[in-house]
This record gives sequence, C-alpha cells and structure tokens, in this order.
Amino acid sequence: MKTFFALLICTVFLSNSKIFPFLPDGTIHSGSEVTLSNFYQSVAEYYLAPQKEIQLFRNANLKDEEIPVAYFFARTAKVNPEEVVNLRLCGMRWMDVANYYDLNLKLITDCLNNIDECQKHGAKFSKVHKSANKKNLRKLSDKQIIDLINVKFISEDHLCSPKFVQKLRKQGSDFALINQQVIQEHREYIEELRNRAKGASENLTAFQNQ
Repeated sequence: MKTFFALLICTVFLSNSKIFPFLPDGTIHSGSEVTLSNFYQSVAEYYLAPQKEIQLFRNANLKDEEIPVAYFFARTAKVNPEEVVNLRLCGMRWMDVANYYDLNLKLITDCLNNIDECQKHGAKFSKVHKSANKKNLRKLSDKQIIDLINVKFISEDHLCSPKFVQKLRKQGSDFALINQQVIQEHREYIEELRNRAKGASENLTAFQNQ
C-alpha cells in the first residue's frame, strides 16, 4: 500500500518525468574518482548495499551526500531504497519523506547537538523510531538532514567521534572528502581496533571449543 501511495505522490510531484532509473547520465557530482570510490565503498559496507545499486542512484542524479540519507530512511522505514530515491527525485523534501514514513528524528538531532551529554547518559544517538504523533517531528531543512545522517554514518562506520566529523563539515568539506580524511587520519587506529575485535572473537571461539 505504501508503494502505491509513493507512486501516486510521485505522479503529483513530477513535472519533467525525472525519476529513477531513467536518468543514466553518468554525471560525476563532486570530488576525485578515488575519493568518490572510497565514499561509495563506505556506504556499501555500512548499509550492506550493492555497489551496482549505488551506481544506479548516482546515475539517477541523486547527489552523492544524499545516497546515505536514502539508505538510512529505507533501513529505518523497512522499505526498498529505490522507493525512497523515487520520492526524493519526485521533488519531495527529506523532511516530507520522514513525515511520509512517520520517522521521528528528534533523538538523533538532540544527541548530535549535545554529544557530551548524550554520551554521559548512555543514550544511543543512532536510535530512530516511528511516531504516531507527527507534532513530535522537528522541522529540519534538507541540509540539516543530510548533515545529520552523514555525520552519523561516517562516525559510526569509521569508529570516530561525531564531533570530529562535524568539525570537518564546518570547515566546508563535502562528505566524500570528509570520509577520505577520516580514512587517512584514523586508518591505523581503526585497524588496531578491528584487530582487537578479531583477536577477542578468536579467543572467545577458542575458549568455547575447549
């Protein structure tokens, strides 16, 4: 039923019939090929998304920094990412898409606005829930939602502080470049953490096999 209404909304919003997957122009939106390739790879790993699907969304003229938003909304609303992309390319604002799926982003925004307090009380800023009361939904601009989701995605994917990602964003970097900077500056630290986790897992397996 949701899919039917999504298509109906697209019909209302469309004026030039620009909807996935009928825009395969292969446009390169920002950054170098290496930087973008690493960004798409990070998106694919974090959201367990096929590279081919990401490329299709890119070719459909969805901006690079909006691809994580589409996957985030799809995962949270438990719908196909293509459905979310279609709504966005029809002309809907990201806040409209959140309202359409009854997604409440308030906890994420509160935690990102006050990360120290959030961590102090052990709150998970990654939590999103559905809300029957749409008055609880904060009105966010497209830019605010894009920043919000990309900060969450990059900081969680690379195990770094959201504050660090926010700092780079305030300096004017796009998220593909921020992702590359985080990879470069935290490569050794990330590898060390992953090795620890792998070692702990192997030790646990060995203990269980005794």
